[in-house]
Amino acid sequence: AREGDEGGPPATFGSFLDAGTGSHSLKWIASLIRREELLSAQEEEGRMITLQSYTAITADDQMRRRVLDEAIDLGIDDRGEVIIGNWVDEDLLEGKKYDTILADYLVGAIDGFSPYFQDQIFERITSHLTPGGRLYVVGLQPIPD
Repeated sequence: AREGDEGGPPATFGSFLDAGTGSHSLKWIASLIRREELLSAQEEEGRMITLQSYTAITADDQMRRRVLDEAIDLGIDDRGEVIIGNWVDEDLLEGKKYDTILADYLVGAIDGFSPYFQDQIFERITSHLTPGGRLYVVGLQPIPD
């Protein structure tokens, strides 16, 4: 059975990269951590960890402060880090790999920080994906000007 299939080992998100963090994606990360805590309370020790750690990226200092405050409110600030970075910077996360990458409205939001980079963003972020890892892409209709 494949990972997560019925009868197989529990699904794991492992090391998790939120490639363009915000309130919505941070709440999803918190729900994964809460799920893990609930399941581990019901099962024996040695259970596979659902989410080992997270790294959340934003290009905006105000957003970083808001996300840090929300991580504290959600009780997950000790499970990861929130950093400022721009995907155009080739040194961002240099040498780091993640089991799971989330791109939640990243393509739409990136225009304000890295104009004309949308066509390169997926190649850039997937360079940080471990072999066999997962990329989750969430999108919305463009917000009218």
